[in-house]
Amino acid sequence: MFKKTFSHKDVGPILNKVLSGFRFDGSSPLSTQAYDFLRQKIISMELPPGIPLIETKISYELGASRTPVREALRQLASEHLIDVYPQSGNVVAPIKVELVENAIFIRSALEIANIRTLARQISAKPLLELQQNLQRQELALKEESYVQFYELDEQLHCSFFRFCGREQVWKLILSIKAHLDRARILTLPFLDTASRAFTYHQFLVSAVEKGDPDAAEDYMKRHLNPLNNILTRYEKEIAEYLDR
Repeated sequence: MFKKTFSHKDVGPILNKVLSGFRFDGSSPLSTQAYDFLRQKIISMELPPGIPLIETKISYELGASRTPVREALRQLASEHLIDVYPQSGNVVAPIKVELVENAIFIRSALEIANIRTLARQISAKPLLELQQNLQRQELALKEESYVQFYELDEQLHCSFFRFCGREQVWKLILSIKAHLDRARILTLPFLDTASRAFTYHQFLVSAVEKGDPDAAEDYMKRHLNPLNNILTRYEKEIAEYLDR
């Protein structure tokens, strides 16, 4: 059972650091922007499990009324990224093991089916975009910028679906894998997790470029297979963030 808590003196500095520099723009409703921003900070673990999300504090720091912030927090709660307690209010939720396991199952099935389609129909322009992404991944690894590597990883997999005209399928995957992504962020610095992912990204792009759906499927299975063991392999390192 997850029990991590933060003292009052620690909460303010963490929220100040995370919220500083954010500014609303006219690209979308304020509640959507607040939701996207807070969700990204929760997934990146910059807002760690157990930290209170104080509505008045967030509203003040973001320069918004409480209404859009309240709506954003409701959305995050609906994704189980926030737990709501009568006394404590909104608190960033721990990584829920059941949701991680469900996300692994759904993501694997959809990614494997999609990569076969992509290998049958890829063209030159999309391939160039994939290669450029790999170059940026390699640089992020050299700089040990694991959050940036994670973001480029996400962009690559999103592109696999986008080039097949399946953006909505990727959005479905995004909606169910938030807890899995938090576990991935935590484990990227350990051993060869990120470098192994990069190697399989290279294999995948190569198989797609050659128009070989069987090889692409095989590499995707191997690429995603470690996700099945992510919680057991690194349980000691990330146990304090988990809720079984």
